[in-house]
Amino acid sequence: MPQLQTIALDGNTLQESVPGEIFQIPALTKLSLGTNSLVGAIPTGVGRALSLTSLILENNLFVGDVPTELNQLTRLSMLSLAGNKMLTGRIATEYGLFTSLQTLSLSDTDIRARIPTQYAALTRLRELRIANTLVGGNIPSGFEKLTSLSIIDFSGSRFRQSIPTFMGQLTALSKFSFLGTLPLDDWY
Repeated sequence: MPQLQTIALDGNTLQESVPGEIFQIPALTKLSLGTNSLVGAIPTGVGRALSLTSLILENNLFVGDVPTELNQLTRLSMLSLAGNKMLTGRIATEYGLFTSLQTLSLSDTDIRARIPTQYAALTRLRELRIANTLVGGNIPSGFEKLTSLSIIDFSGSRFRQSIPTFMGQLTALSKFSFLGTLPLDDWY
């Protein structure tokens, strides 16, 4: 299957672990295995799928740390690990190097840390979803550069600050969810 570019097996009640061999398909650009019951760790072999532009592993039963090998997938425009409640680890600063990234969804996981300042380089990012996670701290400065952002979902995360006024500069923003203090006087 050297020419296989897309594998979409969403919602098929798959219940095994993901075979590492799937990441050895040279032309694979889209892998979507969402809404199944896949178990175990995300295979470290994911880092070999260098042609991937879309990786959707949401709503499964993955456990353990997000593999650092994901950092090698610099062509990704879509990365969704949401809904894997036992998935742990940190938000990788290397995702800030994914200059094509348009959607990053890490909601409903046990991923923790702060949003790295390197994410200010994700100028193509349209959706950032990290709701119901252990992500916290402050929203880093530089987010005003993310002018393509249309959806931000920080609800249920652990931010300790009011929303910075520079967030009002995100003119494409159509949906914003946040649990915290809103300085509405500074937004217009």
